[in-house]
Amino acid sequence: MYLSDLRRSEKMRHLIDRLSICAENPECGMTSFRLSLLLGDTKRNIPIQVSEYFSSCIPAVTLKLQHHRILSPHHILEENQGLIPGCYCVSYGLPVIATDDSGDAISIDIESGHVYLLSHDKFEPDGLQRGWNEAMTDFLPLLSFTRENIIQTAEEEWDSIEDFLESLIHIYDQKKY
Repeated sequence: MYLSDLRRSEKMRHLIDRLSICAENPECGMTSFRLSLLLGDTKRNIPIQVSEYFSSCIPAVTLKLQHHRILSPHHILEENQGLIPGCYCVSYGLPVIATDDSGDAISIDIESGHVYLLSHDKFEPDGLQRGWNEAMTDFLPLLSFTRENIIQTAEEEWDSIEDFLESLIHIYDQKKY
């Protein structure tokens, strides 16, 4: 592991520690989560930051912030195996790692390391809802479930898990670091 990777891992742990204090659960600790539980044993090129997050930075208990939840291993399984949109996204390499208070999912792309806010309202059994037509008289045709379509319909994007966690720090922690 390179020094920059070690610093990134330390930074993620530090951010989770800070968020656990914001969630009034400072002793929550961190654990690991085996992605193979969701994705099987398929060989994938997973970026080091994603690997580090799942191997040592998952909160041992779900961190319940005012408008967000950063998921524990138990809740990661639950969100990705039976709840929308996680059950549709995980097979495309976009497992849910957090949620917001409206039921939307925050998924991490295990190929790029980007993090996406995915609206649960856009996911239907037959595809992805794109919204209204120009005349506002009918919905546009559904998009099929593909990795690209899921990413294209994301409400928000962060370049990395660190960027996502830092955005939560800026929301919930008034202290400067």
